Amino acid sequence: MAGRAWAELALTRLGGGPAGPAGPRPDGPTTPVEAPPDPGEAGPHHEDAARLEALGHAAVAGRRWSTAIRAFRMAGDLSPASWERSRLHAAAASAALCDGRPRLALTLTRGPGARPAGTTAQAVRAVRASALFDVAFHGDDSFRDLSAALETVPVAGADARDRAAFQLSALTSLTHDPAPARTALNALPDDAGDALRIAVTARLDPVSRAQEIREGLAGAAERALRTPGAGPRELTWLADAAWQVDDPASSGRLLSAALQRSGTERGHLPHCRELRAELLTAEGRWEELRDLVTRWSAEGGAGLPDRHAVALKSQLLLVCAYQGRREEARELAREVRRWARDRRSAHHAGLAAYAALLLAQADDTEPADGVDWPADADPCRDAVTRQAHAVLVRGALLRNDPEAARAHQTRAQRAGLTRFSDGSTLLVRHGRALLAAYTDESNTAELFGLAEDAATASARPFDRALLALDYGRWLRRRRHPAAARTRLRTAYETFGRLRAAPWQDRARTELRAIGAPPPGTVRTATTAGQALSAHERRIVRMAASGLSNREIAERLLVSPRTVASHLYKVFPRLGISSRRELQDALLGGGDTL
Repeated sequence: MAGRAWAELALTRLGGGPAGPAGPRPDGPTTPVEAPPDPGEAGPHHEDAARLEALGHAAVAGRRWSTAIRAFRMAGDLSPASWERSRLHAAAASAALCDGRPRLALTLTRGPGARPAGTTAQAVRAVRASALFDVAFHGDDSFRDLSAALETVPVAGADARDRAAFQLSALTSLTHDPAPARTALNALPDDAGDALRIAVTARLDPVSRAQEIREGLAGAAERALRTPGAGPRELTWLADAAWQVDDPASSGRLLSAALQRSGTERGHLPHCRELRAELLTAEGRWEELRDLVTRWSAEGGAGLPDRHAVALKSQLLLVCAYQGRREEARELAREVRRWARDRRSAHHAGLAAYAALLLAQADDTEPADGVDWPADADPCRDAVTRQAHAVLVRGALLRNDPEAARAHQTRAQRAGLTRFSDGSTLLVRHGRALLAAYTDESNTAELFGLAEDAATASARPFDRALLALDYGRWLRRRRHPAAARTRLRTAYETFGRLRAAPWQDRARTELRAIGAPPPGTVRTATTAGQALSAHERRIVRMAASGLSNREIAERLLVSPRTVASHLYKVFPRLGISSRRELQDALLGGGDTL
């Protein structure tokens, strides 16, 4: 009776009414309905269960996934026939996937008395394959199970097949095996949505088909953004495709639109978070990444899907490597490597290796664990190999192995990475300039200049700073101190903003080698009588940042006259005569702005 009352009340609120279920939306999961049921499966249908099932249909139509889960689950619990119970629990599990709850979906498909048969059994296998991809991913098992899910008849709805197709394409990125994405692409029906087809293609072959993907993406994105009813799942697929072809600006715009339109939809959120983390890492917004991952982990707790949790930890690992946080990086790398080995994820193994190379190169040393990059790594399919290109060339040259560096460079150029994206153009040109510098080619300056031109369009500040450091070091050794100073200061300031301490130290060392202390620091006086007090340093820093005497006085709770007096006394000790010279005077000593 309680179930009937709840169903009638909820149906009224959803607008379905007690007369019958509202049909599901075309892009939502349909309840597995077997008409007629397999012979021998028929049984009595409890009246309350029928009302609850109607509520489940209405909730699916309105994308009220929590309500749909509860309604289908209660309907199944009330149904006396095992086939009916399995059918309704499979519907609840499908709704759980749409609600971003894969563990609950698994529970619902393996509950007591679950004995699915016929088309219901197919639906259950599809749901379980999709859920297991997130919570118990394994390269081989996931390929087999998701491929079978593509063959599910419409009883599970197009949603199950679409989800399986996208997950297969993601499997290609994780294993570097094109077969899963190719299987998904070949299985897509002619009427498959543009967003899904573009997303799968971008996972299968992002480099050689980049132009085709970008053209399709531009049209599909414009239509989706202009259509209020476009679902967040489709926008997420488009954001993923933009990321695969290294277009962070478009990816970020589409991702924001997907999140804004989420409403009660949560199935796409784990992937949105993974994309968001990758974008923040690339854009150098590392403190924001740390804050978000901490908050997401606290919100998700143990319910955060395993694969997505490891993806977030992998991005934190890269940030730790960039910033030289060795202890934290060591712990994260151990976890990521173990997961990669146990689940056969070449992608995560590559991320851990890239982090080790970054940590080693910050000190010009060999990686402690002897990272050996695969000789056959394909930059067309492996996003980590593309991103690590300049670091791989640097590492080979640090080992005095120009042949290995040249092999990396040749593979990248043959793959067409100089035409793939702004970011990859910078990395390939950087690698070419490093090789020229190592072999003392006459056109080294020109090659570094071409890399600098590419850097202006790159959205990755660490890559830009690394180029500036290498170019500045080469210029210093060629005895061009003025040109070297410009590049090294750029590197120092960018690494400082990123809090990449080891790399900033390298830039500082190079600057001091040409007698140019790093920018942004107060010159330390040579005698105790000339040294600035802490209060004077504070005033100098504020004045150099552009604050007026009145603004400084308000912040320090003193009078403007006192500020002027301090500056008047400080100027001679800094060897300057005007406020305009303060920025140039902020050199030396290590007391940063």
